[in-house]
Amino acid sequence: MQFSSHLTVGAVTALVSVKAGWIGLESLDILAVLLGCMLPDIDHPHSALGRRLKVLSVPISKVFGHRGITHSLLIIAGGMWLLLYKLQAPPGWVTGLALGYFSHLAADFMTVAGIPLLWPWRQRFCFPLPIRTGSLSEHLIVALLVASSVTWTACGNQRCQPVLLELQMAVAQFSAGTPK
Repeated sequence: MQFSSHLTVGAVTALVSVKAGWIGLESLDILAVLLGCMLPDIDHPHSALGRRLKVLSVPISKVFGHRGITHSLLIIAGGMWLLLYKLQAPPGWVTGLALGYFSHLAADFMTVAGIPLLWPWRQRFCFPLPIRTGSLSEHLIVALLVASSVTWTACGNQRCQPVLLELQMAVAQFSAGTPK
């Protein structure tokens, strides 16, 4: 997916994560989600993060290539272990970073190129109906994700039902040619 899509998915992940109670409203937790959603593309020297950190990006790219080790569950597990147990980073920050990272992997999982989720096994996994990066499908999926997440966040579980029922009735009446 494109950088703008990853950043949007990361922002939605932060919003949903705060609402679900997985992270707090602390700015570092939210920034960790946003950093995490960009971090897997450190393996691409021309990515937004890769251009700023060429000292890391170029060697990672040469050794592993794009969508190699940085697009695997191994990095999430190893990174969380390192941050929590060796560096003793704050748990909310580590959770935010992992959630953002996972959002990036989930988004790239939906693309034609897929991801090597179980690296070092090089098999790439992708959604059964993959989309092309930069396509209209990508933008529609991101827009639907934003709309559904904002609705869920704003309404909550039970409070949305009356709003959604009203919306459903209005759509049905409009389809029948009798607007409310």
